[in-house]
Amino acid sequence: MLRSSMMGIVYRKCLCLSLSERSRFSEGEIQTFMSVDVDRTVNICNNLHDAWRYFVTDSWLLRT
Repeated sequence: MLRSSMMGIVYRKCLCLSLSERSRFSEGEIQTFMSVDVDRTVNICNNLHDAWRYFVTDSWLLRT
């Protein structure tokens, strides 16, 4: 769900670019950039969530 939401945001941003900005890269390159950027962002969010979860779990276990 997060990935599809992010792809929609990036796609809408891409539609707002001017033709001269879009003409620097091919359609395939733009799609690849979008996909890689979204994948990296989602992975960072997941990693931060896991780190936070482990921190909270470890803190709770040390208190008991």
